[in-house]
Amino acid sequence: SGGATNSTIKFLAFANFGPALRINTDSITVLGNYFGTDLTGIDTTGNQVYSSIYSINNDYLFIGDSTGLTRNIFANANDAHVYISNGTNIYIDHNNFGFALDNTTTIGHATLTNLQLGGITNLYIRDNAVGGSNYGLFIGNITNFVMSHNFIGLSRTNVPNPNSIGLFSGQLTNAIIGDSVNAALG
Repeated sequence: SGGATNSTIKFLAFANFGPALRINTDSITVLGNYFGTDLTGIDTTGNQVYSSIYSINNDYLFIGDSTGLTRNIFANANDAHVYISNGTNIYIDHNNFGFALDNTTTIGHATLTNLQLGGITNLYIRDNAVGGSNYGLFIGNITNFVMSHNFIGLSRTNVPNPNSIGLFSGQLTNAIIGDSVNAALG
């Protein structure tokens, strides 16, 4: 999206190109989308994206929501599923990275990282299932950071899909990291 401030991107399937969604404006909500899968959220055959969501210098981004009823499904990225650099008030809630909508099926992974985030003030990562990547989360230069209730390397039903490294972090200021489940490496 470019110039579509206060917009919602909802219930779409993105496959075979990338970045799938390049965000060039503030106040965007991304809900119930399928990145690298078909509309079932399970079949990844031939559905690959370079990056799923790519954003630089944008504020008030909402990827997923607090209910989990419209979670995004991320599979099969050649780079990062979510790449965000320089922004304020970023919320990443109730998404599945490497897990299908049913929370029991493991699906394609991100070659590099599921979440690559840096230069952000006020970052909230909550209630996500993050698995099947080299890095589950690769973050740095974050001020005011809360990460809680995530499943790192596990689905919400305890199905393993390990990351090589669950969380790799650089500089964090005012960070609260807690109440997340981290699976052993596979």
